[in-house]
Amino acid sequence: MIPCPVIILALSEARKTAKCAASFDQVKLVAPKVGKLSELGYPVVLDSPRAAGPMAGVIAAIEDCRSENCFVTAADLFDLRAEVVALLVSQYRGQQYFGLKEPLGIQPLCGIYHKSALTVLRARADQGQFGMADALKQMDTDSIALPPGQWRNINYPEDLVAVEGYHG
Repeated sequence: MIPCPVIILALSEARKTAKCAASFDQVKLVAPKVGKLSELGYPVVLDSPRAAGPMAGVIAAIEDCRSENCFVTAADLFDLRAEVVALLVSQYRGQQYFGLKEPLGIQPLCGIYHKSALTVLRARADQGQFGMADALKQMDTDSIALPPGQWRNINYPEDLVAVEGYHG
């Protein structure tokens, strides 16, 4: 069992969100609106009004988290398994953010955020700077790389078509 809450930045497509959530205990969803997500049976936290994009969800997730840290991920990180989250949790050493490394840098939507990260996120949001990759540059961060195929980031329709077994 993963010792910290898993908070998923939900997609409007409830099916992908449900697939991601089914892998974990202690799940909450974060989204701009509840909509069809209420049918999934998980608590839904609304995005923070002080930010936009993924940062709005991350701020809301950390603010809602009752422990000092929480695992935040996006529902479009296909094939993310509880074992990957457990690996991150086992290697976490109190950084403001500890996540997975991608070829272009640290993935800001698949890792553990410490409550202290809110200071940086709120300050950037108040300045209208909502880029998560840039926010991570102002934090104490670390990351680990996984072998190819351990997880996939699905951002575009062509990415989804490439996922084996996906049938619309």
